[in-house]
Amino acid sequence: MSKKRANFSFPAWVRQREIRRRFSLGYSDVFYKSLYSSISTCHSRGEGEHSRSEHGGLFSLEFCPDGSLLVAGCEKSSFLVFDPLSRKLIRTVHNAHAGCVTTVKFLDSRIFATASVDQTVSLWDARNLKSQIRTLRGHSGPIGNIEYSRKNDLLITSGVDGFISWDMKNCVQSEEFCKKIFQSYMLLRLRLNPEESKMIISTARGYLMIVHELDLCTLAQDLDQFELEMFGFAYLHETSTLRHKGSRFLSPNRRRNRLEIVADFPGADGSNVVSALEIHPQGRSAISRSTSKASGMEWTCVHDIQEEELSEGGNNPGSSQVLDPHSFSSSVSTSFISSDSSGQLFDRSVNKRFPRLTHYIEEPVASDWYVDSVSVSADGRLICSLFDFGIRLLSFSPECVEQSVSSRGTELNRLHVLSMNNSHSDIVLCTKFSPRHCFLVTGCYGGKIVWYQPVV
Repeated sequence: MSKKRANFSFPAWVRQREIRRRFSLGYSDVFYKSLYSSISTCHSRGEGEHSRSEHGGLFSLEFCPDGSLLVAGCEKSSFLVFDPLSRKLIRTVHNAHAGCVTTVKFLDSRIFATASVDQTVSLWDARNLKSQIRTLRGHSGPIGNIEYSRKNDLLITSGVDGFISWDMKNCVQSEEFCKKIFQSYMLLRLRLNPEESKMIISTARGYLMIVHELDLCTLAQDLDQFELEMFGFAYLHETSTLRHKGSRFLSPNRRRNRLEIVADFPGADGSNVVSALEIHPQGRSAISRSTSKASGMEWTCVHDIQEEELSEGGNNPGSSQVLDPHSFSSSVSTSFISSDSSGQLFDRSVNKRFPRLTHYIEEPVASDWYVDSVSVSADGRLICSLFDFGIRLLSFSPECVEQSVSSRGTELNRLHVLSMNNSHSDIVLCTKFSPRHCFLVTGCYGGKIVWYQPVV
């Protein structure tokens, strides 16, 4: 294998495809490692005070589903529209909001939504950007995240005041059009898995929350009595309050909108803020960026979010995994109480914490900014992690293999640093891989956007 890697060349690979010669086992890993290891800066736009004065820093990057458009949300109430293949700026839309544009989300190949600290969401058509299609009002604070459910035609936005779902089929703003799901300041980011059967939520209290058997149409109703602050405290501290107040939300017998809290994060003092969240393209895992409590250390973590069948007695087959208590949060290794204050036994399978952490790596802390962006390549082999004035490209192994279908119950692994690149002159704030082509883009506080692609 080592000889094959040493003699590997892209022209030889192309020739082998042309003559339809069968590749040997593991050859694709050799190819992708060579391809991704050669990623470097190929183009940049915007530098210095001119970009800062024109549109400010870049807070968000988003491709349309077919990769033909790239929209960048900017600090000074504007957004930029690029042709990502030619790398040309198509349009600058000024005064899109009354504050900085924090996030962008495409609903299809042409319609996209932007959100802002001005508490509004605007819908736009890329074919006519003279004015927005519609403005959505309902939040009482800045908005930091947008997700879209194609199955239900629902737009879901998250802000400091919680989550709101918007019915895109309803043209009249009413109670049916705008539904508040969670009302809590602790929620930061939400993501849907590709099948839209799960919602994954990051929090400012150091854990992820997974909604299994997701039904967005009934989510607000099903979680109407759910008190996140009380529930999260009771869960992490294993109090008997969980049995009386919250266990029904975690019950494996719950047929829709069942909750699970994921708290196994690195760091002896546990995680404090899970500021960035992304989902693996095949829905296998959640990739996050978190900050430890007292030490201030930062981590990029991978958690398996796939369903786990309970064996007899409610035990998880992967629960034999042993974590070093000096290196990881004690909340993982602490066992649950098996009785309430009256001494009565209750179902441990309802409250049992499954270890879901599979990969991790410590991130160098280079600034006081919370990193709220992380990106995963379209094939799921590569993770882009922000670092100061540049990026680190991470893989699941030195061979750049795909993440295994089921990683739980195995040994914890460190993510591998494939390469580093410092191409900015200011703090990098956002990153995104193209969904169709082999390149990625990053944006920084100085207003510069950089393209990276393999050099073959």
